[in-house]
Amino acid sequence: MKFNQSELKKTLKIEKLLFIYNTIKDIKKINILEFGVRSGVSTNMFLNICEKKSGSLLSIDTDDCGNLFKNKRWKF
Repeated sequence: MKFNQSELKKTLKIEKLLFIYNTIKDIKKINILEFGVRSGVSTNMFLNICEKKSGSLLSIDTDDCGNLFKNKRWKF
């Protein structure tokens, strides 16, 4: 099998996101501070948790990503 660096990066990212998700998914009224939004993959995951647990998400990025999501629990 040929080594595929792109696939490895995707797999590692998924593993990291699953670890974060499993670590914080049961925290009630969670407040999350996120540095870096980019395409919004982790932001979407965080918003899902915030919706379920009455939490809020504050995201910070050097690029304007404020149009990625319309959600009352998200501030950019």
